[in-house]
Amino acid sequence: MIQCDRCGKVLPPGSTKYLIVIQATADFDGFFGIEDFKYSSDLELEKLIQGLSREPDGKAMKDVFEKKALILCPACKKAFMENPLRDKKRDPLANGRFLH
Repeated sequence: MIQCDRCGKVLPPGSTKYLIVIQATADFDGFFGIEDFKYSSDLELEKLIQGLSREPDGKAMKDVFEKKALILCPACKKAFMENPLRDKKRDPLANGRFLH
């Protein structure tokens, strides 16, 4: 049984539904400050690698890239496209569910 990820409505086989894919990628503007070069030694790189090895699996990757996929009914797709950041003043379904 497929349900709308926003409002919970059951979407029977063959019904109109929309796959919404949201992708977040870290944005690097090409700028390095002088502080970024002050400590660029092998020792500092070793510390960075050790720190990353203590992070939970996948955390470092999620800090750089993350993707979500949602299935929406027609009404929720319309509302999402009109107000993707969920400004409650503009959202006709403000009490609905979104991104669990």
